Amino acid sequence: MTLAVGDPAPDFTSWSTRGGEKVGDAITFSDVYKGRRATVLAFFPLAFSRGCRNELAQFGMDVDEFKQLNAEVIGCSVDSVYVLDEFDRAARFGWNLVSDFNREIGALYGVLDAETGQGLKGVHRRSVFVVDRGGTIRYVWESDGRSLPNDEEILEAIRKL
Repeated sequence: MTLAVGDPAPDFTSWSTRGGEKVGDAITFSDVYKGRRATVLAFFPLAFSRGCRNELAQFGMDVDEFKQLNAEVIGCSVDSVYVLDEFDRAARFGWNLVSDFNREIGALYGVLDAETGQGLKGVHRRSVFVVDRGGTIRYVWESDGRSLPNDEEILEAIRKL
């Protein structure tokens, strides 16, 4: 079951593309938002797939607005941190991607699919969570399998914080 607005955001530590001095350094999620900024945690199924590339590119078009609102965007997939680093280099997203290679984060947030319509097992459902500075989830969106998140809705949720 997916978490809901008002739930505490589960904390996690994972491998990161931009969280430390080098690719593969770990970040702890609460260190990103706690007392500092709103955070958009965007789960996506697989790097280099068309839908995921489009989703993250869409966030990229609004990256300046996220920054103006003091909001951090973090993408998360089951790919290894090295695949995510290449994905970021190829597309130049400009924000942190974290690996859920062991599928623990997706399980915590309730977005790990046992099987997709394409026969893939153990990937994330495309989902977005906005977490406030205190660690409370303030916005949740889940794809119906075809749609991408609406940045304006996400930005509006951040403006309300």
